[in-house]
Amino acid sequence: MIPLFAAIIALLALFVRGFSGFGAALVMMPILMLFLDVQTAVVAVALTQVPVGFLIAFHSRSAIDRSSLTLLLPPSLLGIIVGLFALVTIDNDLLKRVFGAITVFFAIRIMLALRPRDTGQRKWPANVGFLAGALGGVFGGIFGTSGPPVVVYLERQISSKDVLRATLLAYFLAIDGLRLVSYALSGLVTRQAVGMGMVMIPAALIGAYWGTRLNARVHERTFRVAVGTLLFGAGVLLAVGR
Repeated sequence: MIPLFAAIIALLALFVRGFSGFGAALVMMPILMLFLDVQTAVVAVALTQVPVGFLIAFHSRSAIDRSSLTLLLPPSLLGIIVGLFALVTIDNDLLKRVFGAITVFFAIRIMLALRPRDTGQRKWPANVGFLAGALGGVFGGIFGTSGPPVVVYLERQISSKDVLRATLLAYFLAIDGLRLVSYALSGLVTRQAVGMGMVMIPAALIGAYWGTRLNARVHERTFRVAVGTLLFGAGVLLAVGR
């Protein structure tokens, strides 16, 4: 029953990434952590996201803002190392509660549709990007999702929806690959996690395909409210310890 449920969640999560450029791990992780330990969940999610994320990012490669990637990726790598250490040393239940609180916060932000629309709005300096990248790496290493700080930063820097989506897709692909390597080197890639990932990949491919196809056809605010509501519920359950 759990593998089937995980496949359904993967389909939904990669639909979200195909549509918006972010949010796959943010959808999968809080729900999977209701049934799996944190280590198994983060590895299964990484295994799912790398091949599927490559296909989505390749399709959007011409719109990528490479200067943003150059700024964000080096501090993100350092953050992954810190996050990985926390993942193997901090109590599993505490990690779930912390991630639940983070998920609730980001769910509220998504539902409020706070993405800045003013193209003349002042951009943040490079040191803020460095901090966002480092925090994204830490969150990615621990929880399997680098999204919140990086999305908040890039929404301020990039006014074009298509460029923002493509840049996020490329960033998450790189981070997911680095995370997967770090998990393998740390001995966290178990048979259970691999099996779960293999079940999730086919469903994730379907979700990514339809998310990409419907990117321009679904009203963004409606989409944000639906995803935000799902995340809010899962985040609350994690934060209170189910």
